[in-house]
Amino acid sequence: MRQVNVLKRLDGFHPLTDLLASWPDGLDPRDVAWIWRRLLVALGYAHRAGIRHGAVLPEHVLVHPAEHGLVLVDWCYSVAGAPARLPALVERHRRRYPPEVRMRDPATEATDIHLATLCMADLMAERAPRELRAFVAGCTLLPEPRRPHDAWKLLAELDDVLENLYGPRTFRPMHLPGSTHS
Repeated sequence: MRQVNVLKRLDGFHPLTDLLASWPDGLDPRDVAWIWRRLLVALGYAHRAGIRHGAVLPEHVLVHPAEHGLVLVDWCYSVAGAPARLPALVERHRRRYPPEVRMRDPATEATDIHLATLCMADLMAERAPRELRAFVAGCTLLPEPRRPHDAWKLLAELDDVLENLYGPRTFRPMHLPGSTHS
C-alpha cells in the first residue's frame, strides 16, 4: 500500500537543477560538502527505516542555500523492507541508474548512494579535487556489492576526506544568483 503526502511549496528551497544551471562550471566543493553531508543523513535515516528512495536525482533533492537545509522529495519510486525491484525509473535519467536498476534487479542502499553521489559529482563538475574524485569513484562502482551500503559510515568517511582537504568544518554562506529567497 502506498501513501501520498502533499506538502506546500517550501520557500527558499531549490532543486539541484537550479544550482547546476546557476553554476555550469561547478560549485566550489566546500559548498557541495554541506549538501552531500545532509543528503547522506537523509539517506541514512531512510535506510535505517528500511526504505530505499530509488530516484535520488537532481530534481528530487531540494536545498535551501542560505540556511543549508535539504529535503529529499518524490518518494513514489521507493521500496521498503527487503531489497526489491524499483516500481519504475525516471526514463530521462536511465543512464544515471546503476546496472541493478536497469536490469530490474533489487535496489539496495548502494543504489541510493550511487545516485546521490552522481548528483554531487555533477555539482562539483571539474572542480572536484583528486581525493573527492576518488571518493566518487568508490561510491559509483558498477558491481552493486562493491559499493558502500551504509550512509552513516560513508558520512564519517566523507567527513575524514573533507577535514583532510579543508580542515575543520566551517559555515560557508551560499546564495543562489538572482534568487530573492536563497
